Amino acid sequence: MNYKDPKDRNFINKIVQEYIDIQDQKGRQFSTLYTKERLIKQFKDLKDQLVKEIKRTAHQFKEETKKELTISNTFESQNYIYIFDKVTIINYKLWEIDSKELTTEKLEEFQYQYYRLIKTIITYFIPKSELNEYCYLEFRRKHQRIPTAEELLEGTYNNNKEYELAKTKEKQFRDTHEEE
Repeated sequence: MNYKDPKDRNFINKIVQEYIDIQDQKGRQFSTLYTKERLIKQFKDLKDQLVKEIKRTAHQFKEETKKELTISNTFESQNYIYIFDKVTIINYKLWEIDSKELTTEKLEEFQYQYYRLIKTIITYFIPKSELNEYCYLEFRRKHQRIPTAEELLEGTYNNNKEYELAKTKEKQFRDTHEEE
C-alpha cells in the first residue's frame, strides 16, 4: 500500500483507527462484537484494497524487471506472494463466515482473525508502524491515553511510557483526594 497516496492513506488510517476502536479499553477482547454482515463487509473492504495492491505490484514489477507479471513468474515478486496469501486467507474467511450459522464465540474468533490481519498487513507494508504497542491483551490503566492511528503508524506511541504516566496520574489523583 502506498502510504503517500491519499486514497490509500485514508484506507490505512481508517483500518488502523478501527484496530484501535474495536479493542475494549478495559483489557478484555473487543469493545463491540461485529455482526456477520459487518464482518463480511470488513473482510471484503480489506480484500478490495489488497486487490488494488496486486495491480500496483504488477505495475511495479514491470518497471523494475521490464517483464509482465504472469502466472509463471509471479513468485519472483515477494510482494505478490504476500498479498496473494492474504487475499487467499480472506477469501477462505469470507466463505467460512457466509457458509455457517455463527455463534457469539465464532463471531469473536472471526473478528480476532480480522484484527490480526489488520496488524500483519499494516506491519508488512509500513515496517516502522508499531501496532503491537497497542494491544487489548495488555492491561491498560484507567487514565492511560489511547494512541492515534498516526502514532501507531509512525511508531511513536510507547505503551510502557503511557502506562507509567497513567500510573503517576492515578497516584496524584489518589493523593489529592486523600488530603481532602
